[in-house]
Amino acid sequence: MSSSVQLNDSQFNKWKTLVALAHVDGQVCQLERNFVRDSLEKRKVNPEQVELIMQGFETAEPAGELFEKITDPRDRATLLYLARLMFLSNNESFCDYEKLYYEKFKSKHMSTINLGELVSQVGKVEAEFAVRDDGIKRGSKPFRIFSSFVEKIF
Repeated sequence: MSSSVQLNDSQFNKWKTLVALAHVDGQVCQLERNFVRDSLEKRKVNPEQVELIMQGFETAEPAGELFEKITDPRDRATLLYLARLMFLSNNESFCDYEKLYYEKFKSKHMSTINLGELVSQVGKVEAEFAVRDDGIKRGSKPFRIFSSFVEKIF
């Protein structure tokens, strides 16, 4: 029997927030339920946690309050990605309420990102590759493409 993954609080609240977002357009559809359940099962999440998360489809919870409980920036970024996929799974575009929540959460998430720290970390990775013989050589085409990409986004 394979072991299941126990979500930490930030991860758990990411999924609870996603389910809460399914309610913002006023209707929860089977596609949204399937999307969340399938995603959790693919990740082999603990069945008890899956059921607690899925219960959120029955009663709407305040998405904003749940979002505040997501402490890991990676979980917030993943939530934005998953919300986008879920919102577009049953429509060609976001409805007004979905767009409002998506933009609000995206703005909150981006305000917590320390771009200086990210640039510093990219610099450390760059230096590590420059030191190691098996990394991308400075001046090579892949290195120049990566460097110019990093400069554009920061």
